Amino acid sequence: MAGYTAYFHAHDKREDQTVFTDPKTKKTYVAGHSMDQAVFRTNHGYDPTIRKNLVQPTPEEHSDTMTRYLILKDGFNWYNQTRKMSPADALNMTAILGDKGSSTEFKVCPNKNIGINVISVMFQPENLKMWAAFEYNYGKDFRPACCGVYVEMDMKLWFKP
Repeated sequence: MAGYTAYFHAHDKREDQTVFTDPKTKKTYVAGHSMDQAVFRTNHGYDPTIRKNLVQPTPEEHSDTMTRYLILKDGFNWYNQTRKMSPADALNMTAILGDKGSSTEFKVCPNKNIGINVISVMFQPENLKMWAAFEYNYGKDFRPACCGVYVEMDMKLWFKP
């Protein structure tokens, strides 16, 4: 939407308990699960103004994009109930969510040249650290970023803490 930006905050009411309608089955489902300590980045329209002007339909209930959203929600909830999430834990969740070319298997990197994850990045703002992975090779040897090596970067070299 040209000229319009929707900003979200932790536990934003616009996301919480948002109901979508599956374009294939016409069934409604809860697609919004806001949290106190997280702001989700998503492909779906949660802002009422954006939802009112959607050109493409909302995602199917069991689509890749909704599955990824729920994996992230469930992962955050699990860590919130069991232990503090470490940078390695957060990086693992980042890699799990990257497109590996399978709509059913998110925790395995197939030895195939499929997937469309060009760059995968995690940022730890309190320490100004970032981890990034890039897709590599091409043709039959192509691998998506989330299946590669993440490089840790100390952003204090560019930004003062």
